[in-house]
Amino acid sequence: MNPLAAIPSHPGAVVVGGGIAGLVSAWELARAGVRPLLIEARGYLGGLIARGTVGGANVDLGAETYVVRGTDTSSIVEALGLTSVEPAGSGARLYAPALRGGWELRPFLRDSFLGIPAHPDAPDCAHVLGEAGVRRALEDRSMGGGIGMDEAGETLAGFVAARMGEAVLERSVRPIIAGIYTADPSVLATDTVAPGLRADTARHGSLAAAVAARLAAAGSRRTPEACVEGGMFVLVDALRAAIEEAGGTVLTRAGAFSLRREAAGWTLECGPTKPGPTPGAEPVPSGPGVSVTTERLVLACSANASLRLLTEARIPGLV
Repeated sequence: MNPLAAIPSHPGAVVVGGGIAGLVSAWELARAGVRPLLIEARGYLGGLIARGTVGGANVDLGAETYVVRGTDTSSIVEALGLTSVEPAGSGARLYAPALRGGWELRPFLRDSFLGIPAHPDAPDCAHVLGEAGVRRALEDRSMGGGIGMDEAGETLAGFVAARMGEAVLERSVRPIIAGIYTADPSVLATDTVAPGLRADTARHGSLAAAVAARLAAAGSRRTPEACVEGGMFVLVDALRAAIEEAGGTVLTRAGAFSLRREAAGWTLECGPTKPGPTPGAEPVPSGPGVSVTTERLVLACSANASLRLLTEARIPGLV
């Protein structure tokens, strides 16, 4: 059954994308008296804020805190009747293969950036990397700043391997990058994921020194963090409930396939979706679509999906 079959053909606004940006946009529209339609191509809302169940308890699988910078987020939390609390705990941990076989739950490297250690000879690095891995990582300090500045260092995997070796890449960087970006560091550009890191390495003479300088600078301007009592996913649930209570419609597994600019506003071809071929792939259409026309449109989906829709709409000056 097409999940869009029963919706009005002319909603007050359409929000494409059910991440936190799309949810807040739809909520603000609803507060202003507009009845929005929010469509999310994936099977869940929240984007990088996701709920999971571990041992029967609901937990955050994505972002678990927000940075208290200004009052934008805290004001939303308060307006929804939720409570902000300071996070507590012993730090993030990684479930990964142990050096001697099997698996273990271990903390992230204490002084590190994206899994790259600032002090490869620290005790926690020895536990994670092993003696040979530590020796190889320490070579970074004496090889000069030019290594990794060639084509091989353009990807994060190539850069880390050239500077500190395979143990740092495989046992620390790769699992952390996979968790943050849902991608392998071999396909991520160093200068995109870590802007300025290669230049800092050349300037400081080693990757370890560049990471140490970056951590010191971040520590001096660190801002406090907070989380929503019960988990960040509670914010997602509250936003959806507020939108629907105000007369809005929120649908998952529903995507926008095309976009046209009309005299009366915007016309989208929307329809049901199913998961793509891989977990990180964009969802794909799974059934016939319906046309939806609206005066107000918010694109809060991924960059690729937004670019595709805007390109099809052929809006002068935008694409």
